[in-house]
Amino acid sequence: GTLSVQVLTNSRTGAEAVRARFNRPCELDVAYANGGISSTLSHPFLAYEPRAAGIYSDWEARAAEIRLSRRAERNSYWFVDDTAALRAEWPKILSGQPDVLKIFLLDASENPPPINAEGLPRGHGLRPSVASAFVKLAHAAGIRVAAHVETANDFRIAVDAGVDMFAHLPGYEIEKNLPSAAAEIDEPTARRAGARGIVFTPTVSLAVLSAEPVTPDSLVERRRAIQRRNIQLLMRHGARHANGSDWFGRTAWGEVEALSALGILSLEQVARAWMATPQLIFPRRQIGALHDGYEATLLVFRENPTAPVALTRAVQVE
Repeated sequence: GTLSVQVLTNSRTGAEAVRARFNRPCELDVAYANGGISSTLSHPFLAYEPRAAGIYSDWEARAAEIRLSRRAERNSYWFVDDTAALRAEWPKILSGQPDVLKIFLLDASENPPPINAEGLPRGHGLRPSVASAFVKLAHAAGIRVAAHVETANDFRIAVDAGVDMFAHLPGYEIEKNLPSAAAEIDEPTARRAGARGIVFTPTVSLAVLSAEPVTPDSLVERRRAIQRRNIQLLMRHGARHANGSDWFGRTAWGEVEALSALGILSLEQVARAWMATPQLIFPRRQIGALHDGYEATLLVFRENPTAPVALTRAVQVE
């Protein structure tokens, strides 16, 4: 039943190889962001560079080699450490004709500590000043910006920078050494996000990625509690929820199940948010509703898809 896809970090060359297959009648509608925008050696560097270098295991043992490799730079990721670098890279970023762009904030700071000198690198993403300048350039070019965030302060920085959507909410993968308060969005920031109709994809399904058993006081349950709080806060102030997995090889179905299991939205609310997601991916198109002049892209269900969510699996292809 998937009709619309938004890929928020991808190799530019990979997208160019398949773009012609999509965004035409009877095919998927796809929006590509191309490479993620971050600082030197920060995420998503490790998501792409080792594999681009042909390294699929023993990353720690080959950390020095990985740190020096740049095979996927300006393709799957971009390093932008200051506004001067942004000015230099911006024409090249635009040349890939991205449909949307994605920035990375990872406990972001204007003066981040040095990256660890040995082992696999762990950076802090863009400086807040660079994030703000980037969003201004993107909006001037008519391109929306999504943000990857880890902390509540990252979320505030991104809202203040003017981003249009969030690829995660803080707390989805919080670790034991970080207090829950560090991932709890504050009310004034939530109010500003809601006033602008910011879109958020909470990725609650990623909260279960822990080796620790799930118990009432486990890390997984603490992550879920933070997600419940943040989602309810944002929706109360008018932010818009979209469903997406951020899980390679999986559709949004797992995210829908995980969100439903939180128990904070009715099954109808979860299903309707899923159906509204294409409008949030392609805001300039008339899709996702039965109105005069809208594109006739239809899914047919045997049962009411806004009833129990399990029924949305029952797509009737005709």
